[in-house]
Amino acid sequence: MRTPLARRDGQFRTIFENHITIVRNAAKEVKTLFVDLSALHESVESIIAREREGDRLKREAVELLDSTSFSRLDPEDIDPLIDELDKILNTMREAVSLMEDYGITATRREATELTSLLYEMACVLYDAIKGALPAPFLKKTRDAHTRISALEERGDAILRDARRNLRAENNVWMFMVWSDVFKELETSTDHAKHALGILLSIARKNPR
Repeated sequence: MRTPLARRDGQFRTIFENHITIVRNAAKEVKTLFVDLSALHESVESIIAREREGDRLKREAVELLDSTSFSRLDPEDIDPLIDELDKILNTMREAVSLMEDYGITATRREATELTSLLYEMACVLYDAIKGALPAPFLKKTRDAHTRISALEERGDAILRDARRNLRAENNVWMFMVWSDVFKELETSTDHAKHALGILLSIARKNPR
């Protein structure tokens, strides 16, 4: 028979694993979209649906957190981690919504590179969270954090390249439009790194 502690840990683990699965799948969809914008409207609707499911899981985690004192996870880690995962979805949704709102019909090389990198970061985060909670392996999590930090640095280089190219094109409208989109994508990568930072903090508190 499972103890209350084991049950609660299992419930939190399920919520986080379901949430990171949604994040990874949404990132894959965004990556595909920025290669070919022909299905932009359908992708926007799909990612909005994924975001809503993520919101539901966040509420479920908060309700579970408020109703229990039995968990090996520190409450100060649970809320920030689910919040960072949720923000990855929010900013991806905002990026694709801006594409539709601005009527963008052609993608950019830098955008395809950045969304591909974002998907790679989501996969690193997925692998780090899946099966890890409530006590992630410290070495595995540290290695994942190193990898995701390197990916974020690559993302920063892509963004610098994009801004430089946009300025050189001397099109104020396109500079404004793509700057808004790139800002959301950049924020997604930031939240992915922050989420793994929280996971690393959890691993350090419960080393194994």
